[in-house]
Amino acid sequence: MGKVSENIRQAREAAGLSRKELGGKIGRSESTVRGYENGETITVDVLEKIAGAVGITADRLLTGAKQEKEKKKDPGMKLLIFQQQDRLDVASILLKNGYTVSRGKEKRTETGKILDYFLIVRRDSQNADTSRGPADGR
Repeated sequence: MGKVSENIRQAREAAGLSRKELGGKIGRSESTVRGYENGETITVDVLEKIAGAVGITADRLLTGAKQEKEKKKDPGMKLLIFQQQDRLDVASILLKNGYTVSRGKEKRTETGKILDYFLIVRRDSQNADTSRGPADGR
């Protein structure tokens, strides 16, 4: 686990994040991130969250090897939508129009008593339904 923990620390530093900032992005405390960097057990789910937060692949965190042409992951656009039904409606429309949609939540306050729920939207040209053409008929 020593190599993985070192890779996590290096990736965090390369991304310019403090332990507290990384913890906030993955929903963990600063001390928990410190533990991961010191070799404490980590789940695959958390490893993937860390990889996404620092902009690399989980495989790279595991092996430390740089891929020759590592694709930059589109960070997507964060849409803050307050009502759950509105989030569901918007997600449905976006999915039908060729976007990849994921959801997230983050603390609005330090205490975590208030949360913001949002959608993360990315263009997915492989799933776009272009058979109908533009809506205006051109």
